[in-house]
Amino acid sequence: GISNIKLKELLWYDKSEESFSNNRSVNIRKIRLLLEEVGDTEISSANGYWYFLNKGHVYNDYIIANQLIQKMGALDVVPKEDLEKLLNLASFGQLLPNIQFDWADSFKAAYSDSMIDLLSRLRDSKQFVGNDTLRIQISNCILRFDSLDEESVRVKCRALVDLKRMGMAYTAFDQFTKEYKLILNEDFKYSFEQFISEV
Repeated sequence: GISNIKLKELLWYDKSEESFSNNRSVNIRKIRLLLEEVGDTEISSANGYWYFLNKGHVYNDYIIANQLIQKMGALDVVPKEDLEKLLNLASFGQLLPNIQFDWADSFKAAYSDSMIDLLSRLRDSKQFVGNDTLRIQISNCILRFDSLDEESVRVKCRALVDLKRMGMAYTAFDQFTKEYKLILNEDFKYSFEQFISEV
């Protein structure tokens, strides 16, 4: 949960205690009304802390993704069903991309780091050697989190070449080099041929 003190500090630091209480009550009421449309959930308070309770079976992609990351992180061979669920969630990319609040940054960073770590391990796993289509899909998911992940671009380009999709491989490399230049303000130092032959 979150304490009243932390709520005030994050959202209403410039308000008096009375104004803070009023703002909190009004906003909690609005949130409760919205949550009624979602399902069997509740916001409650106890001992100066506010809690969100998922009392039913309301789907929460953040929780599902974290459960999959935990489960799959310990496995050498990943079940196909779990991998499909993970890739579906990972394909959305970063958590809350349009939300810019200091309090959310640690959640967003931890989610991205965990997802990239697991996906990178899966991309390079012996389980998927030779499965070019799946390695492209995993690489694409990583690139949703980090568009400059060189190894994912390399794996994707090599897999596309192996699948005889040369035009798509060159396009993927070209998009990467343009973004590299845009973000880092310098040209990428390798040609396509050098890049995909790098070990």
